[in-house]
Amino acid sequence: MNEDEAQELRKKQIEEFRRMQAEELQKRELMKQILDDHAYGRLSNIRIANKSFYDKLVMLLLSLYRSGQITGRITEKQLLALLNKIQEQRREPEISFKRK
Repeated sequence: MNEDEAQELRKKQIEEFRRMQAEELQKRELMKQILDDHAYGRLSNIRIANKSFYDKLVMLLLSLYRSGQITGRITEKQLLALLNKIQEQRREPEISFKRK
């Protein structure tokens, strides 16, 4: 790989990183509009603790918002109810013991 190719690769990586940052910023701004302060704080804690779960939750909230199912701001209590529904859907692995 010569210097021009390396520089082009760096430019692409920087552009991709900036695009991802812009998307994340848009998601956060929309979440601030959809959620009240306490619910947004809880969502931020989820983002720190479990990024994949946060991403699923944000995608769900965005789809509900875009489909018009969310009217007004979501309270922390409503967010907790939504979290419980999502966790109920997650199937816990079953552990079985075989004895000889």
